Amino acid sequence: MSIALVIGYGSIGKRHLNVLKQFNVFEELYVFSSQKISKYKKIYKLSQIKLLNPDYIVIAKPTSEHYKYLKFCLKNFKNKKILVEKPLLSKNMTINANTNKVFVGYNLRFHPVIKKLKKEVKNKKIFNVNIQNSSYLPSWRGNNVYTKTSSAKKALGGGVLLDISHELDFIRYLFGNFKIKYVVNKKISKLRINTDDMLVLYLIAKNSDFEEIDIQVNLNFFSHVQRRSITCDSKNMSFVGDIMNNTFHYFKNKRRRTIRYQSDKNTILDQTYIDMHNAILKNDNEIICDLKQGKKLMHDIERIRNKIS
Repeated sequence: MSIALVIGYGSIGKRHLNVLKQFNVFEELYVFSSQKISKYKKIYKLSQIKLLNPDYIVIAKPTSEHYKYLKFCLKNFKNKKILVEKPLLSKNMTINANTNKVFVGYNLRFHPVIKKLKKEVKNKKIFNVNIQNSSYLPSWRGNNVYTKTSSAKKALGGGVLLDISHELDFIRYLFGNFKIKYVVNKKISKLRINTDDMLVLYLIAKNSDFEEIDIQVNLNFFSHVQRRSITCDSKNMSFVGDIMNNTFHYFKNKRRRTIRYQSDKNTILDQTYIDMHNAILKNDNEIICDLKQGKKLMHDIERIRNKIS
């Protein structure tokens, strides 16, 4: 494999480029953008993408533009590997990959906390799960004015339901199919955005003995209290995967045991992207989110929207 192309030069596009330049399998690394760029080879017309004929393509545009660029790539190329940033699309649309292999950028599946949760959930009879993700949108992207980001604009595919869809992916990845019992999804903060900023879900899944697992989900991006965790309760113990602090806690009676992973958040996050790209390039499909799974998640998002309307 010799040529890689990243479509988009926002914060996530830059992260992909910084990661991919560490791979020695690429002879050339290009970026598709209208911005002025000096660090990478640049193209700015769709027709140039076809002439470039890249082997590996990363679509890192706002969610509302994913379908446009994915459709172009699938129409004009065969036998390519294409990674679409999460979520796959802003709404359900028909996609036929033909001979191409399409993946969705749920890199947090490769986070050590989620990998640990995957093992524990498989081995224990869980009956209750509580998922929390709270953050403050204006602090997300450094010096970028939050009101101008895609997260603040409904037309660009922003909002909690799409922007924080990692948690929805966790649910299907860890617990499989689920029923939706209750949904609240709306804007309640004073942030200057026109998107939803809060999502509350009550779901029912099944454990290995086909017993019900109650799942409560609370997501927002208006809170000054930063938190990202998954708490699981089984008959004999509880455990908490804390993605914000890169820790895993076991609780049994009054005893607590803690596993601590790499403390630097950017280092561990970069590693999840490295591992995700590695899995795609090496055809290791055990963890990576493929097109079929990405479509199922889009169906879940549509089911949540239908519960609201």
